[in-house]
Amino acid sequence: MPGAPTRAGSETTAAARRPGMERRGRVRRVMHAPWFEGVLVVLIVVSSILAVVEVNGGLSSGPALLVRIAGDAISGIFLGELAVRCWTYRLRSRFFGRYWLDILASLPFPSGFEALRILRLLRVLRLLRLGTLLRRRFTGGSGGDFALLLVTTLIVVLLGASISALFEHKLNREHDSLGYSFWWSVFSMIAGEPMDGVPRTLTGRLISLVLAMSGLCVFAVVTGAAAALMTQRLRRLEVHSMDMEELEDHIVICGWDRRAPLVIEELQHSTEEKERAIVIVAELEELPPLNWKIVNRDRVYLLNGDFTKAETLERAGIRRASKAIIMSDKTGNRSDQDRDARTILAALTIEKLNHGIYTCAELLNREHEAHLRMAGVEDVACVSEYGATMMSSMAIHSGISSIIGELLSVQYGNEFFKVDLPASLEGKSFREAMERLIPRNAITIAVERPMGGKRREMALNPEPAFLLQRGDRLVVIARARPDLTGI
Repeated sequence: MPGAPTRAGSETTAAARRPGMERRGRVRRVMHAPWFEGVLVVLIVVSSILAVVEVNGGLSSGPALLVRIAGDAISGIFLGELAVRCWTYRLRSRFFGRYWLDILASLPFPSGFEALRILRLLRVLRLLRLGTLLRRRFTGGSGGDFALLLVTTLIVVLLGASISALFEHKLNREHDSLGYSFWWSVFSMIAGEPMDGVPRTLTGRLISLVLAMSGLCVFAVVTGAAAALMTQRLRRLEVHSMDMEELEDHIVICGWDRRAPLVIEELQHSTEEKERAIVIVAELEELPPLNWKIVNRDRVYLLNGDFTKAETLERAGIRRASKAIIMSDKTGNRSDQDRDARTILAALTIEKLNHGIYTCAELLNREHEAHLRMAGVEDVACVSEYGATMMSSMAIHSGISSIIGELLSVQYGNEFFKVDLPASLEGKSFREAMERLIPRNAITIAVERPMGGKRREMALNPEPAFLLQRGDRLVVIARARPDLTGI
């Protein structure tokens, strides 16, 4: 058909986009790292303190200049951080829709304009980012909600103290002191009425009204949160479409059964996959209980829908995903034949939408494997067969189950690793590769060889004289990924 994209063209386009996606993914992971968020927290607190001190004045020219320079320097750091964060977003409109307040709060305001002094208080609004960061760190319960409430209350108190000191000090000398204005704001919020009488300026009266109403809201929110904490054991994991649309290089799990939590735990324990986001596509209203001590809640998303439908997979970002796992879905009352049919349909749809994705699928009946292979699925597993062969192996070779269990799990002991063939081993024999890797605490057991396109052939325990060639990958058993530098 003229003008229709070919499979090769789609693969070329996907390959061309992959480096940029990987770079954005690495930068995004750094910006979500605990140490990076810790630095942001410190800068936010320091910047907010400097903003309040700068607005209220009372400093001589030397210290005032240092405060202004420090505030502008931190604003420059925040603008740089926001610029990098903007680059990681595919849709710039979504970035500005989410961070417009942070941009406004980070803009440096020129000195010498008395009317603009009040605008410097916008820097205090960066404390809202502090609330977001704290909420991310305390996602296991209501701690994040209380942290956000605490930060919001602090913002209201600081703004109330700064504005009251800025406008009231001319008619009320007590407000010359920033400390007095701060405690006046605190007690006005708690009491629900202005302390030490009604303010003398219109602005002061408006601020006292805002503080009184904020105190009532805080009391209501705390009471409601405490009641919810007593009755709610599990919080529903919400997925926002905006977050989903920004995911890249992630893993999509289609279907759900009792083994799915273990799959998620294994993926997040893997050094290669632990930083990837995981999107679960299943007909579930809410995510079943997971071990949140092991699983990173920030990296797990639930999308309620039918994974055999293209529009549902599009919402899961399947075009930008790096891997797809199709499990034999047991959420509905379906026969084994229907489950395999849904697996095949999902595989065909996934490969059609993203030719470059790596897909592995589970079947209940091995007879249907040919359909998945024709669709382009790289790996097919018939778990029931594996269970039967393991039981017979246990009967024949007692104690072998512990070895198999350790090798298949990434959470402890030895595991399988695939490593690229070093240039020094090209044209060498399999035996020489084994001897070279033994000092690196790695046992070579197989060779994976590309056969064109996405097809690869696995040679398990080949002959010692088997010659290695460029493009091969070695499959090894080791406790950690071996370093083949200088081998």
